[in-house]
Amino acid sequence: IRSFQPTMAIDLHGGTTSALLTVLSGAPKRVGYRASRCSFLYNIKIHESGRLWNRQPIHTVEHQLSSLKQLGFPVEPVPSPLITVQSEDVQVVRDLLTQQGRSTQEINKGFILIHPAAAFDTKQWDVEKFAALADRLVDAGSRVILTAGPGEESLLSKLKTLCSSEIGFVNPLSIRHFAALVSLSTLYVGNDTGPTHIAAALQKKVVVIFGSSDYKVWHPWGVEHRLIRSDLPCMPCPGYFCLHFDEPHCIRSIEVDPVFQAVQSIL
Repeated sequence: IRSFQPTMAIDLHGGTTSALLTVLSGAPKRVGYRASRCSFLYNIKIHESGRLWNRQPIHTVEHQLSSLKQLGFPVEPVPSPLITVQSEDVQVVRDLLTQQGRSTQEINKGFILIHPAAAFDTKQWDVEKFAALADRLVDAGSRVILTAGPGEESLLSKLKTLCSSEIGFVNPLSIRHFAALVSLSTLYVGNDTGPTHIAAALQKKVVVIFGSSDYKVWHPWGVEHRLIRSDLPCMPCPGYFCLHFDEPHCIRSIEVDPVFQAVQSIL
């Protein structure tokens, strides 16, 4: 980073590590949020995002643009996120689906992609409910594929024992190939996770099941979506674990039917 010799370093994270890297870059202009724990390391301090945008709440996309907004860069209208998928990656995924017995015509028609995993228990909808949703969607005439990320193989294994044989499964892929798989889908269903935002950045319709997170800050940005959530007085919360119940009622109380109806309505 030092050899790059930047004239300006912008810390978009605000944590200790990113603040130290901002300083160690040697940049004469060091930009970071005034409210960050290490703000004394910056010599250009960014105001609170709500003040810059003159409203609350602020979506995380807008929050990440606050530094550029205060510095005078043109950030409005705020664009949609963008992920570029390489044609060779799409072909790899097409070949994979073909090997699983899916015809080119079937692949071209698209499918509903379900990603049932989440980083925290407070964001993880029940696996049994994902299985029930997938079966109902197949019964309604949809083609359904389930996948998950590296390290989440056990989740897929459990789903295979719960779902009908007509549902396709794709083992964990790299991010590039996962994005290619999403690009071939017509609709994405998942929890509040990174893969959900990848689907939004690929301009896919999204149905997202929310638990502990603040949906006003983390909803899919710039795409048509349906957001299913409960409404408890303890929401939102940090989400590392449930502070009020034996299990996170925010996500566990959501039933299959409203999610199924959301999928049908957006289709």
